[in-house]
Amino acid sequence: MERFNNKLYDKYTNLKKRKLSEASECNEKVRAEFEKYLSVVEGTFEELRNENNQLRAQILSMEDRQAEYQHTLMEETRKVKELSGENERLRNLVSAEDHSNSKTGDMEIVCLEAPNRIPEAVSRDPVEQMEPNLNSGLNELQHEVADMHPHDNGQDELLVPDCCRGNFRSSGGGDEKDCAKCVYQMLVESLIGMKFSVETRTDGFCLSVVHQSSGYSFSLTWPRKTNGEDGELLYQVSSLGTIERVALEWMKEDLVFSTAMCHVFFERISRVTGGRI
Repeated sequence: MERFNNKLYDKYTNLKKRKLSEASECNEKVRAEFEKYLSVVEGTFEELRNENNQLRAQILSMEDRQAEYQHTLMEETRKVKELSGENERLRNLVSAEDHSNSKTGDMEIVCLEAPNRIPEAVSRDPVEQMEPNLNSGLNELQHEVADMHPHDNGQDELLVPDCCRGNFRSSGGGDEKDCAKCVYQMLVESLIGMKFSVETRTDGFCLSVVHQSSGYSFSLTWPRKTNGEDGELLYQVSSLGTIERVALEWMKEDLVFSTAMCHVFFERISRVTGGRI
């Protein structure tokens, strides 16, 4: 009996050892697989964390650009509103000027420098009057305008005041440049703070204006009108000079406006160039 018990105990001991060995091997296998899985998870987590950081940086950059775009949009909207208001105001001024011109018959001939053509008639409407210093200067020269006489060059009739008559030279063609100077030109140059010259053409004349301190220059083309009506001026910029950054948008583009708006035109330019009209 004792022998049988010893044999049974040995079998139990061997079975227990085998089970423990199998369990240990299984645990080692499971542990190795778990460690491998944990390593993969940690690598994936690190990749996701890096990707998340990159996405956060992209979001911050996009938010900064969005804020910049919104600021630019607000600035452009403000400029559009200002230009719309200015355009509407100028339209109202032109409408009021046209209405006033239809009621007044008091016209004044002003000659700046225009050989081979008859000076344009400028309406003396209170809405478009210049500053008192310009009016006083023109009043002092009105007696000379009264002495104007016709000069026949075979094509056109020229009315020239006494102060300018001796300075004009005869031109052989309509495209020649006349470099005459007169009291009116010197007066206007001193008032607007710019130098200008007039080039006579077959279809009218071209006024070249230069602001010497900034280098800003442009031309005003004034075509002839056979029906006697006030024409329109074509503004074309030649160079913005040093005022390129502060120049208004309309100063960079071609612009057509009536002669009645000349004082408003030069007033707007003087605000940018720092002059005074």
